[in-house]
Amino acid sequence: MFVIHHRIFADSIIEDLVIPKSVSSETKILVQFEMDEDVTKHEILKKYAKESNKRGVSWIKPLSRVTEEWIFDLEQLKQSYINLLHHPVLQGEITIEPNYKQHKIRDPWGEYEGEELPIARTELTFLIDPKEIEELNIDNTISQSIDLINPIKKFKKDHNDYNKCGFLMMKYEDTKIQSSITESLKSEFQKHSFKLLRADEKYYSDELLPNIRTYMHCCSFGVAVFDRINSNEFNPNVSLEIGYMMALKKPILLLKDKTLPSLHTDLVSKLYEEFNFQDIDNTVPKVVSKWIKSSDLLKHSK
Repeated sequence: MFVIHHRIFADSIIEDLVIPKSVSSETKILVQFEMDEDVTKHEILKKYAKESNKRGVSWIKPLSRVTEEWIFDLEQLKQSYINLLHHPVLQGEITIEPNYKQHKIRDPWGEYEGEELPIARTELTFLIDPKEIEELNIDNTISQSIDLINPIKKFKKDHNDYNKCGFLMMKYEDTKIQSSITESLKSEFQKHSFKLLRADEKYYSDELLPNIRTYMHCCSFGVAVFDRINSNEFNPNVSLEIGYMMALKKPILLLKDKTLPSLHTDLVSKLYEEFNFQDIDNTVPKVVSKWIKSSDLLKHSK
């Protein structure tokens, strides 16, 4: 464990280090701040933010409010300590929730017998775990902006097997036929131990685009449905999502309603499968099973 210990001395912040004999890709980093008094979580976080900023500690700062998650610039952290320079996992930015703990005084002589022991010191800790950082690096094709870090963490808490999750891209219209298409797709992928998810099932961000991007970054494949149930017009949102997932180099099943004359120009050269929205139960499972086998999805998701 590489420990960075901050404390207050003479009204300013000072630093102590506990450095292991060797720093490997598995070495955890603990950032610790102590005050020898009884203070609330908000008070100690506010004090740490103020003092670390005064000292020029540039690799840590609150994301928004001090009591919530803090941003760690891992590149700057690595540059600040020579022993961490070759730590292979410290790249990009992550957010970490502070851990708040209070320690009561020791009472070996029983002076406070029958009474509540007073608080001797208050402690903040932030743990940087290399395993969690590696899990956050879901793909290296497009760097994740800071607005995706928290949504991705939440997604991964819900889906530990995110490599078996797929993102469903289609027009979101409340029709019986589209609901049947969705359920048929979900059911068939489930038979092969995959989960097919729509971005409106659970919101991992308050904003629309970061929420959709979270699904696209976390899911290992995509399924795009083109239909003409209510109109012949292509949905521009579906096209945007397909392009984004293509940039992430993730396999995509393009499903075209057989009554559509063709896909639009940007996708006309891509291989696609056809289904019949008037015979969903017989056509959708067949094309899904065929695509899963031909795309090597089973092999890459193990």
